[in-house]
Amino acid sequence: MGGETPFGRDYLLHEKVGSGSWAVVHRATRRAGGPPLAAKVLRPEVAADRRVRELFLGEELALRELDHESIVAVHDLVVEGGRMALLIEFVDGRDLRTHLSAHGGRLPEAQVADIGAQLAGALAYAHTQGVVHLDVKPENVLLTAAGTVKLGDSGVASILREAKPPAGGTAAYAAPELDAGHPPTGAADVWSLGVLLAELVTGARPASHADVAALPPILGGILADCLNLMPRDRPSARRVAAALRAADIPDGRDFVPAAQRTRLRRSGAAPPPPPAASRPHRRRRAVASAAAAAVLAGALAGVAVTASADEPPAPAPTASSAAPSTFTASVAAAPAPVVPSIPTRITYAAHLVEDAGTLYLAVRDGTAIAYLCDGERVEAWFAGTADAGELDLTSKKGDTLSGTYDADAARGSVTVGDDTTEFTLPPAGGRAGLFRSLTRVNGARVKGSWIVLPDGRQVGVVTVDEAAEPAPQLDLTTETAVIGGVAVDTTRIDVESGAGFE
Repeated sequence: MGGETPFGRDYLLHEKVGSGSWAVVHRATRRAGGPPLAAKVLRPEVAADRRVRELFLGEELALRELDHESIVAVHDLVVEGGRMALLIEFVDGRDLRTHLSAHGGRLPEAQVADIGAQLAGALAYAHTQGVVHLDVKPENVLLTAAGTVKLGDSGVASILREAKPPAGGTAAYAAPELDAGHPPTGAADVWSLGVLLAELVTGARPASHADVAALPPILGGILADCLNLMPRDRPSARRVAAALRAADIPDGRDFVPAAQRTRLRRSGAAPPPPPAASRPHRRRRAVASAAAAAVLAGALAGVAVTASADEPPAPAPTASSAAPSTFTASVAAAPAPVVPSIPTRITYAAHLVEDAGTLYLAVRDGTAIAYLCDGERVEAWFAGTADAGELDLTSKKGDTLSGTYDADAARGSVTVGDDTTEFTLPPAGGRAGLFRSLTRVNGARVKGSWIVLPDGRQVGVVTVDEAAEPAPQLDLTTETAVIGGVAVDTTRIDVESGAGFE
């Protein structure tokens, strides 16, 4: 295709940049301008299948909602006449197959662990959104110049498989249970990931966990678990990600692991401005921060200070100041104030006043996630920052949560729609937890969320094809709930492992 070809109302297709079994890829641009995109134009024989078109249209929202730094973003689905295309993020990099070939067919273990941790994190996130990839292979993994891994075609193979069983996926990386006709689960992606990572290290694809036994213990043990023949005995993607991040493997190559890149970005970049909806809360938090700073300054100077927003504290005396003797005596006798510590990983939970619902808040290394629900039908998920004792979170609908936190409590206000509620949340311990699930049951799209309080009480909401209802009881032993007669797995938001924060 030369020049440019109009496609749909908003796009122009340019030169061909790749092809696969189900689509041809073109560089694309928006008519209105902006960064380049990639258009995966379905091959005519695929796009002509009515069932394929229905499934893509039905799953468009789920694909577009996959928002993760290691997943190629889907921006749009365009249907024009007999043509259909996914408009996706244009990744400036090369695929893992090309990268592997350029390095003699093998990569150092430390680099494999880094790539694997990013891929496993992406899969763990997709699984919490109810999306199973089913085609994890080097050709679907892109590496940017900055070293970030991008997983492409998320959910596409699953759609194609449902349209024309057993189409979709690549046999060399497919889990054995799929050949037996079993329904695909996240465990199938874990198998494929194990095959891919073993290939990166050894140069060959293994057939079972026995084929990776010769690898050094740390990486070999993880991959052997991924290649367990029984899906239920494989670790979840989030556990694989945590294990690979924790693996202590000598570098053997000059590269910066993903976790270190993240830390460098956080230390060198200014924090993003708060969303417009949360700015009215900024002044109150700034005053609180100023007061806390004054208290700390007074403690370092040995002065007892009472800070308030209305009356700033008196300056600390210096050696050259002509302070009265009575002031000096009172300073000497006053105990230094106790400044609450700011934890880096902590959870909080409690029922709110006036039947405003139940709120759970999880803080991990500068980020925060919160969930508010009334146990009937109202719910809101929040995400944002937890920095130096300040909270700044928003939901996709523009709801806000802001305040402060320390080792004793989280305090602030949460606004959902037109309702604002003040909160004070104690640290959550005991059996407390926050769980979520996104899957399909009997053809219906199911989204469930649960708060478990320290005393074991549960509050949650389940949405079945957009109809909300109280969540069924969660079995904390198996972390499953029965919905529509089917046992559904859940994912725990874990501040230690990072599960649910990806």
